[in-house]
Amino acid sequence: MSLIYAFTHTFASYVLFGGMFVYLTYLVCSKLLSNRCSKLRSGFMWFALLIPFITYFALKVLFPRIGNYHDNLISGTFWFTLFDLACQVGYWTSLILTPLVFAWVAVIGIRIFYVFLSGHKFRQINRTARKEDYHQLFSMIDEGAARLGIKSPEVFVLAGWPDTFTFGIFRPAVVFGEDMLGLDDQDLRAVIAHELAHIYRKDALLSVIAAFMRDLMFFSPISHWAFNGLMTAKEEMADDIASKLVGDRLQYGSTLIKVWKLFNGGNGSVNHNVYPAMGMTQGNLTRRVERLVNPGRMTALPKITFLVMGLVIINLLSFIC
Repeated sequence: MSLIYAFTHTFASYVLFGGMFVYLTYLVCSKLLSNRCSKLRSGFMWFALLIPFITYFALKVLFPRIGNYHDNLISGTFWFTLFDLACQVGYWTSLILTPLVFAWVAVIGIRIFYVFLSGHKFRQINRTARKEDYHQLFSMIDEGAARLGIKSPEVFVLAGWPDTFTFGIFRPAVVFGEDMLGLDDQDLRAVIAHELAHIYRKDALLSVIAAFMRDLMFFSPISHWAFNGLMTAKEEMADDIASKLVGDRLQYGSTLIKVWKLFNGGNGSVNHNVYPAMGMTQGNLTRRVERLVNPGRMTALPKITFLVMGLVIINLLSFIC
């Protein structure tokens, strides 16, 4: 139990303060750059989720002596008091977390198992669509997949289902509601392009990994902020890829609005029993359309920038525990 306590004490400190450092850095960069680039935002969200794990591995496994910087601070100074307070926050957090560790791990395991089980059960209950029944749909999917250089996914068509979504980590599949097939060819191509973009980016796998890390750090508000930001960014990056496949950002934005109306049944009342079509919610539709109409600055930071920021944050965290 002492080993678990030692781990949770240090890890909780890195989670709470590592995430805080990333969040503050993100706010500064957002103000300075005024950038609408989803890749940049996604990079910061992954950075916030990964930095506690990277820091623990670096300071406790690879270079354990570096993690003793706190002992070199002079007692009574401002910096000693500040970092000691941070260490105490980690200590009190670990007192709460340590007794819950086994239940904590069990819940995470169950959630991961459910993700895989739900996809398996869906395939058992529903049959894949036949190419001869939906020739035009399959033709559009094959064309889009070829342009992205990916294998055509499995296809399911469900009656009475007003939605479309992608699932499957190792066997990607796209599910279409019959209502979606009533769209005109341009709009249907845009919907297909969006779903294929998720498969191209391996968003199903990335979402599971991000959710796993969020659940491990459930006690940190920053981890939930980062996960929600990633979910928004992945939809916007899928929009960017899909709009290039469609060849017209305005046309693609028009499709988003049409699908939103279709999903709402045309009366403004959302059906909460299904996942929003194309990842849309009432809060992000406006932002996504605005990005398509007026992209603004879309420049991502060089990867070396995140490496430098990571080294600085790891160095700061080395003074805590």
